[in-house]
Amino acid sequence: MTRILSGNPELALSGALLVYMTQILVLFGLIVVLKDATWLNPKTFALTIVLCTITWMLMLVWGTQRIKVLYVEPVPDPEPAPEADQ
Repeated sequence: MTRILSGNPELALSGALLVYMTQILVLFGLIVVLKDATWLNPKTFALTIVLCTITWMLMLVWGTQRIKVLYVEPVPDPEPAPEADQ
């Protein structure tokens, strides 16, 4: 997301949705791969997924609240006038 925001801030929502969809696809892939695993307790696996998701979201909210984002474009300092040779 940092690369997307630094290059083209207008793509922030698209980038966030891409990251979210990638996470969901990876999660579904893990569920499909591990659905027949005998060593895995399905209820514990589901509870772990839910707890990790809640923790992830809380940390994202916490991080978003702590970041300082400039919402006003700073005015550049005016360039000094060239000195006349005397």
